[in-house]
Amino acid sequence: MTEIKEYEAWSTLFRVEQQGKSPHDMVYQPVPEVSLTPYQNPANKGPNFHEHLVSHISHSMVINSKTAELLNNNSINTASYEIDSVYGINSDNNSMKGNQFFETFQPKKFEHVLPEKRVNLQILDFRNKTILEDLKKVLHRFDAQNNHHIWITPGHDFFWNIGLIRGIKKYQSSNIKQNSTSVPLSVYVPLQTFQQANESQLIALSNQLLSTLISGIGHFVWDLRNSSSWQLENLSYLLNVPEILVREGKILGEKDPIKGSGFFEELSDQVATYLSKKKQE
Repeated sequence: MTEIKEYEAWSTLFRVEQQGKSPHDMVYQPVPEVSLTPYQNPANKGPNFHEHLVSHISHSMVINSKTAELLNNNSINTASYEIDSVYGINSDNNSMKGNQFFETFQPKKFEHVLPEKRVNLQILDFRNKTILEDLKKVLHRFDAQNNHHIWITPGHDFFWNIGLIRGIKKYQSSNIKQNSTSVPLSVYVPLQTFQQANESQLIALSNQLLSTLISGIGHFVWDLRNSSSWQLENLSYLLNVPEILVREGKILGEKDPIKGSGFFEELSDQVATYLSKKKQE
């Protein structure tokens, strides 16, 4: 009874301070015409997403001949990872012959064309100040086309990463109703951008990848070109960041962990509405 009286007293005070509005009146309501597709939708998890895995995430790599040679002596246990593609080299390249690393990894396919040269792929860096304009141009260009992909590089702003990804998905969800194509999203991790030369880089990486996993992206592309010797020698540490977050943190559960959060819903609504309005102008 005491708790009820305290709530009633607080509610009365709330109405006075908010000029007659009740706590229920002040609950944030998302923009009604913008909806989000189901959180566990394989179409939103990147290319070739395989549901049979325990972690339910997959990886790809971007390499060159030098990287392939350096990885040859890496004793990483590859059985724990789902490797989708290797970009930048052919399987019959001299550096790949007898390469124990890739023989045990057994990626599903090799793509010799580098990602930055692929016409059906766009890499977007969330750290750029022009990211909203960049998103608008790419999404509008890809809207009515099939077999296109977007790789995003998350920044260090945890909230902005989630707001942008969620906003993209809301925008795409709105366009699906108009018979447009939803562009798959993957996380692009250029390892050469990490300034730390030791395990301290794992902290920043964990923060970035956690924000993308919470937002429902489950495919990670690791650019190993120009990586440090520490990164190549300890590649399993890096791959394990998203794996541990999913396997132990249960990030990719059946429920959307941030659905209904007033802050994230409003932020992502603003992103989605911005993209939609720009298309109509």
